[in-house]
Amino acid sequence: MPVKAANGNKRPNSLFILVFLTLLAGCSGLKTSHTEAEVTSAKTTVSKRSIGDTIALLEQGDDKTAKQSLLYLLSTDPDDKTAKRLLSQIIEDPVKRYGSDYFNYTVKSGESFALLAKRYLGHSLEFYGLSRYNNINNPSSIYAGQIVRIPKSKQYPAPNSITQKIQTLKKLLDSHQHTAALTLAFQGTPILQNTAKNRQLINRTLQQYMESLTTPEQLVNAESTLSSYIHPSNPYNTAIKRTIKAISYRLLLSQSHASTLQKDYDSAYQLIIKAKGLKQKQTALAKTIINSITEAFHRTAVLYFRDQDLERAIHLWDKILKIDPEHESAKIYRSRATELNLRLKNLQ
Repeated sequence: MPVKAANGNKRPNSLFILVFLTLLAGCSGLKTSHTEAEVTSAKTTVSKRSIGDTIALLEQGDDKTAKQSLLYLLSTDPDDKTAKRLLSQIIEDPVKRYGSDYFNYTVKSGESFALLAKRYLGHSLEFYGLSRYNNINNPSSIYAGQIVRIPKSKQYPAPNSITQKIQTLKKLLDSHQHTAALTLAFQGTPILQNTAKNRQLINRTLQQYMESLTTPEQLVNAESTLSSYIHPSNPYNTAIKRTIKAISYRLLLSQSHASTLQKDYDSAYQLIIKAKGLKQKQTALAKTIINSITEAFHRTAVLYFRDQDLERAIHLWDKILKIDPEHESAKIYRSRATELNLRLKNLQ
């Protein structure tokens, strides 16, 4: 009896893990002076607190303790770019930091301010500033269905020339900042003319971005993000559409696999049919899914055959051959069942 398919969705990694992976990314200089008393006070209370601990504090909205920690870190290492970035978000007016021009966005399940900051501001560590931009003191309180404001301006340094943009894009890719690279390449006016060399860089950007997606939820969000970059003036629409199709294929496989694990082979079959319709190169996961479905269908079809319920048996073998035309047992049994069914009809 069919079992309801599992949705395959998983909540993304926690904010702490997400932002901790990007701690080494650069940021613009912070022009802020601190009194000796502030630094001394910070040293006595937070001398053992790490940058990771500080991020966790900001995640919970404890900016006072986080500020002390950041002051201490900067007193020991004035060039700590991560500490500068975080401290500036506590001190600066978020509207001045990001600009007053924004658009409204409805938060989806599993999304956090870090994820939104990474997608739209180019860096997940801008999560606290984005939270303050929305007058939300505790970034972890964000919830699905909530409408938040997203600044339209990018908050990472914009290169002044095409050459600099290309260099920046390559650096982002080399440092595995896939979302920031995608944003730089496509948000607004595409930065690269459609030349053979640039197409190679754009394809690399899209490929690395796609490979960085690990959960069904990320795949769904990626489809939406990439679709927003398709417009008449973008010379890379074809490459984007090709990537969207590949992502859709991966998403369908993920959902189909989840259904097979729940032994809901009917749902798994419908999903694998959709995936095959996208005409992508068959992956190892697809082969595993097809094997699971065909084995289950064949077992059931043989039982129908033995009970002389030939129409149902033939129907199942037809489905098997639709997703695996070389399934030898299905071909043999279907031929026998068809011949027997014809004889029985002639006797009636």
